[in-house]
Amino acid sequence: MIYTIPTKKGLGIEIWGTRDDLEYLYDIVSKFLNNPTLSQVKGYEDKNNLISSFSFEIRKASYGSRLTRSHSHYTFEQIPYCGFQVSWVHLLFSIAALKYNMKITESNKADIAMFLHLEYWIERAMKSYDTVGAANLLPYLDDAINVGNEYLYLYPDRP
Repeated sequence: MIYTIPTKKGLGIEIWGTRDDLEYLYDIVSKFLNNPTLSQVKGYEDKNNLISSFSFEIRKASYGSRLTRSHSHYTFEQIPYCGFQVSWVHLLFSIAALKYNMKITESNKADIAMFLHLEYWIERAMKSYDTVGAANLLPYLDDAINVGNEYLYLYPDRP
């Protein structure tokens, strides 16, 4: 089961799951990345870069290259868990971009269920660290970001 906890200083969250959980999340995120039907959408490449970096962290975590534990934070059953840290800014913009892409491309109930599950745990992590800050951040999880703006995700060109 995928779950989240806030980072120690509250700058983001840690996303945890078994290797299979993270691979499944990676597969779902990958559906909404590099999709040819999205290539005509303005700002596609920049959104794609943002989602790609989030997807990269999920993949690396599933390999055990990020955070690891011998058990979940909620049980002592000896099942290896892998995780990674992500900042609030990166997470909120990534989720917003993924939800936007989900509206344009074909998605199924399993995709929607995974995003609802992830959003539940994100909200829970927000509220467990800081209820006042969570109240300010929650609208950004619920479509307060105008993802259709082509200038929102500008990545500087690298020399």
